[in-house]
Parts: sequence; structure tokens; C-alpha cells
Amino acid sequence: MSKNKVLSYLSGLLYFISYQIFAQNGLYKPNLLIQEGIDPQILNLAVATFSPEVALTLDTTQVIESNNKKTKLNYKLLYDPFTNYGIDLRLQVPKQYEHLLAGKDISNTLDEIMALQIKLGNTSVYDPDSFKIVSKTEQQTVISFTLLKDEIPYEIKQYRSFKGYVYITSHRINKIVISNQESFEDQGIDVTIFEKELTFNSVPFNGGYLLQGIKIEKQGIKNGEKYHSLINAVVSSYQNHKLDPVSFSGGIQKKTPFSESDYKTYYVELDRIFPLFGQEARKQGYDLPKPFGISMISMLQETTMHMTSFAVNGKDVGNLVGGDDAKVVNSSAVMLVRADMWLLPFLNVGLIVGKTQTLSDITLQVLPNGFNPSIPIFDDIGPGDYFTVNDAKSSSVVYGGGATIAGGVGNYFGTVDLQYVTAYTKKADAELKMSIITPIVGYHFKEIGLRALLGAQYQDTANRIVANFVKNQVVVGLRSKKWTGLVGVEKSFARHWSSSLMFSYGEDRNNLNLVVGYRF
Repeated sequence: MSKNKVLSYLSGLLYFISYQIFAQNGLYKPNLLIQEGIDPQILNLAVATFSPEVALTLDTTQVIESNNKKTKLNYKLLYDPFTNYGIDLRLQVPKQYEHLLAGKDISNTLDEIMALQIKLGNTSVYDPDSFKIVSKTEQQTVISFTLLKDEIPYEIKQYRSFKGYVYITSHRINKIVISNQESFEDQGIDVTIFEKELTFNSVPFNGGYLLQGIKIEKQGIKNGEKYHSLINAVVSSYQNHKLDPVSFSGGIQKKTPFSESDYKTYYVELDRIFPLFGQEARKQGYDLPKPFGISMISMLQETTMHMTSFAVNGKDVGNLVGGDDAKVVNSSAVMLVRADMWLLPFLNVGLIVGKTQTLSDITLQVLPNGFNPSIPIFDDIGPGDYFTVNDAKSSSVVYGGGATIAGGVGNYFGTVDLQYVTAYTKKADAELKMSIITPIVGYHFKEIGLRALLGAQYQDTANRIVANFVKNQVVVGLRSKKWTGLVGVEKSFARHWSSSLMFSYGEDRNNLNLVVGYRF
């Protein structure tokens, strides 16, 4: 026996022995689908439905029974992953059914589905350790599986409890079925039964399968009445990227083909100018936020500013006015509006404008050895006296602008926000300028759709305030600690709304910040 044959034999023997040892000790779990010659990645279609490698058209019939009424709808669903801006999904409804549908709701639903397609495109949602043979005959093998809860987006959290079944004949998948194991709420319906079935063509395509049809059944209670919906969709055409793809001209230039003039077409405009290079990012599988946004910002802040100098009408009186306790404590309530846009997939720019109401507690002392009655501010103050003003009210207009740099990997993300803000007080004819830098890192808890934030905030307040009182100009030097720690949470509601709550705490500054934003 040759040396090579001996080595080959020993290698095979070692593999067999190691396999038996690992299998007996539970350290190795063979993948039942791979043993059947099937790529397990196809199970992702049970959730995502559409493949990024195939464009297709689905002829769909939906029957809805609710409130003792039966409604039947026929429509086409067109899916194209090959557009120059990424995924496109359109719904074409015969015009005689148009009055039964809410166009805005359909567009929003399509938008959500497209976003989920992007999120799920590069994710494995099945649990490879959950495969079990439910039944096996000469004709058919049925394998069950469950889904990875942490990989299911919050928008479809009901899928986390679903269980799936793969039906295999002669090492080929016939169908995949997933169904709920517990009731859930969906669009105002208390769903008790949900089942989704995907069937496939028997001929391999790009090493995988061609989707042949989709069946979705949903039963439950809506508005106190029984509800039943049954969707049957059959693929009428499909093409891959090697052939002429099913492609639709984008955006506002979209036209319904003449042959389809009897259909009302609903779609989502994704091919805007902004963000620049956004099309390339979407094609790489990144789910980008809507390009434009407007936010309402409500903020409570208490800031202590220590006086370092004092001048009246150009005369330095720092040796006359001051003391160790010379400071200004401002308690501010701020309301701001921020308009922003994503200029690049990782760069957001915006402008802010608003108003602040401030209560100030001012404390300073006229030093005994520096009393000078010729200085106007000493008219009513004697040597050694403390000068205090409590709850001095002022109102300021706030305006400014800035940019945010963002990025992330998996569930982890980070941002750096830079703002330059001016607060103008008309009563004192004074301006306070601030540079604000906020670095944040965070983690996205997909299971609850919440982002946890941890970071810091730097506020570089101008080191002096110039104010005019009647005929006197007062220039006050100021100092405060620039950095504070920051914690917060952020939550998105559907595709358009989001909210965040952040708290920062430091030696000279505390801040509570609530933001509610809308993107479009």
C-alpha cells in the first residue's frame, strides 16, 4: 500500500472517529438540510419572502371576510432588486378596486416591506441548532426549525415565536411553511392563526430555488368581529441579473406601461438626489433613513458659570468686584426646531432655531478695599456688600447649525454630533455663543426596538458676555466645566417617527433632552 493511500485511509478513519466522539458528546450537530444537499440559507425566504438574486412578478388574489362582508381583490406585486437605487417594490391594482384602498397606507406598507428586505438581506434568521426530523418516509421528509429571536427586526417581532417546517422530496424542497405558536396583534387584528407557505419550482436556479407561489392565511378578531384573510400569489414572470432584468424607471419619472393602463400603480420613491451615494449604499444592503427630517427638541438645563473678570464701560473692575462665590446659575427651558438632511449616507447636516426662557441667580461681592463710587454699578452698593439677583428672568432667541457623522457595525453604532449655537438676549443686547460636541456609542436591542446610548457632551461657552444696560456696557468673563457624561435611549416608531431621551450630568451642567422627530 502506498504512503499516500495510507495517509488518506488514516485521515478518513480519524475523521470518522472524531465525528462519532463529537456526535456522542453533543459537540457536533449535523445540519439536516445540508445532509439532504440543500443550502439552509433558503430558510431566510420564510421571513424575507424575496430573494436578492431574482426579479419577479406575482399575480395575487386576496379574499377578506370581515363584518359579515366578503371582499375579493386581484393585484400584481412587482419586485425588482436590480434597479440603480436598490430594491423596488410596486403594487398594481385594477382601477375598479382603487376606491377600496388607501393609497398612502399602501405606499407606507411597501416602504416598510422594502426596509425589511434590506435588513434581512444579509442576515440568517433561522436557528441551525433547531433542525429536527418530524417525519420521514420514502416519499417525503419533514424537518422543523425555529427562528433566531435576536435576528428578527422589531417591526415583525411576532415572527420570533413562529415555527417552520421544510417539506423535502428526493433531496428537493417542495415547500416551506411557517406558523404562529401564540396569538399576536397586527394592524388592529388580534391574530389567532397565521400560516405562510412558500412553494418552489423543481428546477435549481443559481444553485438555489425559484419561488413558485405564496399562500398567507390569517384569522383573528377585528373590531369585535371575526376576521379572515387568504392571499394566494403565483409567480408569473422572473429573471435574474444575467438576463434582461425586470427593471422599472425610477422616481418621479416612473410611468405605467400602456398595456397596464387599467392598473393603478403604487410605489415608493427611493431614487432621490439625497443622500449622495445613497443608491450605492442601498445596493450594498444598508437600510438608510429617510433623507429629510424635522424635529421638536425640548430641553431643561442648569448651568453654573463662574465669573473670572468684570469690566464696566471699558474699566477693569475685577479687583473690585468678584469674590470666591461670584457666579451665575442659569436654569433654562429651551424649545427648538431642527430641520436636517442626510447629505451622505454617513453625514447629516441641519439648522436649528428656537427660544429659551432663563431664570438666573447672580452672586458677586464688592470687595471692601476696592470700592469706587465713581463706577456707575456701585450707586446702590456699599463696600463689602454681596450683590445678588435671584430668579432674574430673560428670554433669548437661539439659532445655529451643525453636522452629525454616523456609522455602525451590526447592532453597534456610533455618532459624533457637532453644533455651533448662538443665544441672543434682546433685553440686554447680549449674545452667548456655544460650540457643542456630542460623541455617542450605542447598541441596538432589536428584540424591543430600542437603542441604548452612552457618551459625553462638550459645551465650549464663549468666555465672556457683553451686555448693555442703559448707558453702561458690562463685560463679564465666564468659566465652566466643559464636559459632562451622557446616557440615553432612542426608539423608532415605524419608518417615519422616532424619539430620544438623553440625560447629561457634570460638575457645572445638568441637561435633560427630549427629541421627537419625523422623517420623510
